[in-house]
Amino acid sequence: MEFIEPDETIYVYKLNFGEEITFESLYKNKKLIFERNKEKIEFSLADIPNSSIKKENISHKSSILLFLDSLFNNLDIGMVMGEFRKIKYLDTAKDITVNTSIFGAPFLDVGYVEILEKDKDKFLKIFKELDINIINLEFHKNPINPNMINIISVKKNDFGKEFKIHLRAESKGTIKLIHLMTYFIQGLHNQEIFIIDELDSALHTNLLKYIIKLFNSHTFNKGSQLIYTSHDISTLNKENFRRDQIYFCAMNESYFSNVISLKDIGARNDDVFSKQYLEGKYGYDPYIDFSLKAFNEKK
Repeated sequence: MEFIEPDETIYVYKLNFGEEITFESLYKNKKLIFERNKEKIEFSLADIPNSSIKKENISHKSSILLFLDSLFNNLDIGMVMGEFRKIKYLDTAKDITVNTSIFGAPFLDVGYVEILEKDKDKFLKIFKELDINIINLEFHKNPINPNMINIISVKKNDFGKEFKIHLRAESKGTIKLIHLMTYFIQGLHNQEIFIIDELDSALHTNLLKYIIKLFNSHTFNKGSQLIYTSHDISTLNKENFRRDQIYFCAMNESYFSNVISLKDIGARNDDVFSKQYLEGKYGYDPYIDFSLKAFNEKK
């Protein structure tokens, strides 16, 4: 992980582990803060004497970064831990409508409901921009469980007449978009890092482009970062990304995943990225045998 601070200080944290941690290091502007390589551990913290750190108390299964953060008040360790705390992993691949505990009633995981309620007008403008037929939102406390909020969508039919449905009756893509935006609206101003697996699932390609444009905007994004995986190659172009923003991930025959940026592959800026990818010129597309031999009825 690389963290670049506003004063251009660069922290580089590395961690290799299997059942135990085999390597861990933290550097500040290429200067050592600590490094563990199997049994060997080395420290260089300006305000923490090495004699005060008991190496025998550091487990092979525990992070030195967490160990130092729990025992000492060090500026550099605090800065890096602060960056890690900004990271939000949003699990949007799961079914967003889930079952609650004791009442068994379905509820909606829409992220920060208080943000949705507080910034309702902004959400309604977003819906209008994205051609989503929601003209209002209503929030009602659940009579059985006051901690639960029932969210109602107000819509218009073809004759201009208003009608209401529970938000959980909306499409999964709409619910997912609302879920994400409750985090983005707040996080874009707080320099947060969002990690999302399969961001494109249940989202129309144009909704995905909208989110990409939002994070690429210097006007609305005040230093936040979006890291996501996707199988949607329609966005794989220079209009949406620079070459160094696109990474391919592929598993080799030994089941190790290799990750490499499009820039490091040697792609040119005037390449049609999606076309070159599908043609196999980058070498990171899966090999599929389209002969359908597995469905041959002969034994």
